[in-house]
Amino acid sequence: MDIYKKNSHIVDIAPTILYLLEQEIPDDMDGKVLMEAFDEHYLKTHPIKYKRTIKESTKRVSYAADEERQIEDRLKKLGYL
Repeated sequence: MDIYKKNSHIVDIAPTILYLLEQEIPDDMDGKVLMEAFDEHYLKTHPIKYKRTIKESTKRVSYAADEERQIEDRLKKLGYL
Protein backbone atom coordinates (compact mmCIF):
# COMPACT_ATOMS: atom_id res chain seq x y z
CA MET A 1 0.00 0.00 0.00
CA ASP A 2 2.93 2.39 0.56
CA ILE A 3 3.68 2.42 -3.19
CA TYR A 4 0.36 4.18 -3.83
CA LYS A 5 1.09 6.86 -1.26
CA LYS A 6 4.49 7.68 -2.76
CA ASN A 7 3.62 7.60 -6.45
CA SER A 8 0.02 8.74 -6.62
CA HIS A 9 -1.71 12.08 -6.49
CA ILE A 10 -5.32 13.20 -6.51
CA VAL A 11 -5.01 14.21 -10.17
CA ASP A 12 -4.34 10.55 -11.01
CA ILE A 13 -7.90 9.52 -10.14
CA ALA A 14 -9.61 10.86 -13.28
CA PRO A 15 -7.26 9.25 -15.81
CA THR A 16 -7.35 5.98 -13.87
CA ILE A 17 -11.16 5.94 -13.89
CA LEU A 18 -11.23 6.70 -17.62
CA TYR A 19 -8.82 3.81 -18.15
CA LEU A 20 -11.04 1.47 -16.12
CA LEU A 21 -14.01 2.52 -18.24
CA GLU A 22 -11.92 1.83 -21.36
CA GLN A 23 -12.28 5.44 -22.46
CA GLU A 24 -9.69 7.56 -24.20
CA ILE A 25 -7.72 9.87 -21.93
CA PRO A 26 -7.25 13.44 -23.18
CA ASP A 27 -3.56 14.01 -23.86
CA ASP A 28 -3.62 17.31 -21.96
CA MET A 29 -5.21 15.86 -18.80
CA ASP A 30 -3.23 16.23 -15.61
CA GLY A 31 -2.28 13.07 -13.78
CA LYS A 32 -1.51 9.56 -14.94
CA VAL A 33 -3.07 6.12 -14.89
CA LEU A 34 -2.08 4.37 -11.66
CA MET A 35 -0.64 1.37 -13.48
CA GLU A 36 0.70 -0.18 -10.29
CA ALA A 37 -2.92 -0.80 -9.28
CA PHE A 38 -3.37 -3.36 -12.09
CA ASP A 39 -1.80 -6.73 -12.76
CA GLU A 40 0.41 -7.26 -15.82
CA HIS A 41 -2.14 -9.33 -17.70
CA TYR A 42 -4.79 -6.62 -17.44
CA LEU A 43 -2.35 -3.95 -18.60
CA LYS A 44 -1.28 -6.06 -21.59
CA THR A 45 -4.84 -6.81 -22.66
CA HIS A 46 -6.15 -3.29 -22.04
CA PRO A 47 -3.75 -0.75 -23.50
CA ILE A 48 -4.10 2.85 -22.40
CA LYS A 49 -5.77 4.93 -25.12
CA TYR A 50 -5.15 8.64 -25.45
CA LYS A 51 -6.98 11.18 -27.56
CA ARG A 52 -5.53 14.33 -28.94
CA THR A 53 -7.27 17.45 -27.76
CA ILE A 54 -7.72 20.49 -29.91
CA LYS A 55 -7.28 23.76 -28.12
CA GLU A 56 -9.57 26.54 -29.18
CA SER A 57 -7.94 29.77 -30.17
CA THR A 58 -8.11 32.56 -27.66
CA LYS A 59 -9.96 35.06 -29.80
CA ARG A 60 -10.72 38.42 -28.23
CA VAL A 61 -14.38 39.38 -28.21
CA SER A 62 -15.25 43.03 -28.55
CA TYR A 63 -18.39 44.60 -27.17
CA ALA A 64 -20.16 47.85 -27.87
CA ALA A 65 -19.68 50.57 -25.25
CA ASP A 66 -23.17 50.09 -23.78
CA GLU A 67 -22.63 46.31 -23.55
CA GLU A 68 -19.35 46.86 -21.70
CA ARG A 69 -21.09 49.17 -19.22
CA GLN A 70 -23.83 46.57 -18.62
CA ILE A 71 -21.27 43.84 -18.00
CA GLU A 72 -19.27 46.09 -15.69
CA ASP A 73 -22.42 47.02 -13.74
CA ARG A 74 -23.37 43.35 -13.32
CA LEU A 75 -19.86 42.46 -12.15
CA LYS A 76 -19.92 45.33 -9.63
CA LYS A 77 -23.29 44.17 -8.27
CA LEU A 78 -21.88 40.67 -7.87
CA GLY A 79 -18.86 42.07 -6.01
CA TYR A 80 -16.25 41.17 -8.61
CA LEU A 81 -15.27 44.78 -9.30
